[in-house]
Amino acid sequence: MRKAINIILAAAILLAGCANDGDSDNSVNANASNSNTDSNAEYTVTFERNFPEITSERTFAQSSKPLSEVSPCFPENMKGSPKTSITIPDCGYYYNFISLATYETISNNFYFSHWNTNNDDSGTSYTVGQVITLTENLTLYAIYKEDSGNNAEDSDNNNDETNILDMATTTEFSMKVGESVTLKPSWTYGDDCYYTITSNDDDAITLSGKVITAEKIGTAIVKMTANASSSAAGWCTISVTAEGFEGKVLENKLLGIWKYIGSSSSGTIVLNSDMTGHITAYLNGSTVHDNDFTWSAYEGKSGSTTYQFLTLKGTGVSSLDCDHQITNLSSAKFTMKGYLAFGMPSETTWEKQ
Repeated sequence: MRKAINIILAAAILLAGCANDGDSDNSVNANASNSNTDSNAEYTVTFERNFPEITSERTFAQSSKPLSEVSPCFPENMKGSPKTSITIPDCGYYYNFISLATYETISNNFYFSHWNTNNDDSGTSYTVGQVITLTENLTLYAIYKEDSGNNAEDSDNNNDETNILDMATTTEFSMKVGESVTLKPSWTYGDDCYYTITSNDDDAITLSGKVITAEKIGTAIVKMTANASSSAAGWCTISVTAEGFEGKVLENKLLGIWKYIGSSSSGTIVLNSDMTGHITAYLNGSTVHDNDFTWSAYEGKSGSTTYQFLTLKGTGVSSLDCDHQITNLSSAKFTMKGYLAFGMPSETTWEKQ
């Protein structure tokens, strides 16, 4: 009987949480990103612990991560004027279930995963570190996910094990358009983590849960964060190329036929997947270039600036057989500096055909 009373008292104390955490009148003002708003208008973001209900069969024991990892262990409510930008905070709580019949733990830990506008995770989700703009009052409920450990059935067992990406050991990964890969890290936290796309050049990939699909030629960066510790994270650069082509992402983007049309000049550059090509250029009705070549492309950095170059070889023309700087590149057109087409040091823009 004494043990039962102690459990019930402990649960009551735990429900009180960290001192003064999350009280409705315990708020901080977010930093405004737009000062041109009505100073009298104000929105509030309210954070709810959203712990599970206690039943006749079980209660739960709440714990919190060290303040060195998450401080405070539960965020204060935030207030701000319309168009204020706020950063979604972390939550340091986790819990497990305890049987009221045996007073023993009957579950793995449930760690904080993300926030949601509904307490059953059926609304809009927000992840830690996400920046949002206030347009209305908002209530966010903490959503917890069970650490399955080695006891729960792995939902990925039916996947082809050759299509697994271990972000704990891999920082660079290549895919072909149309391929999919399942994220499955081999680190201390197991699968108890979540993934976000931090960079996605030309919408190269999509991310659904733990599955990445290569959509277009380009480069993306995916971040992996442990639910148990927001400081435990890893990043992987995903390079997407075309089927049947083993070149760099930049070279994949340049494949095809590109045409230039100016007031007194025109030209065509053909860049083939076997790394051969051809250029024709006309100026005032006269042929300037009609040359075959081999080609490649590369990127270089100077400080924080990245430079891209198209390299031609074998044309027999010194102004062509060199590196040509690409100043802008998209799936529809690219712009280059140099003597590339018309024998003069001009910048030209070429459109994809």
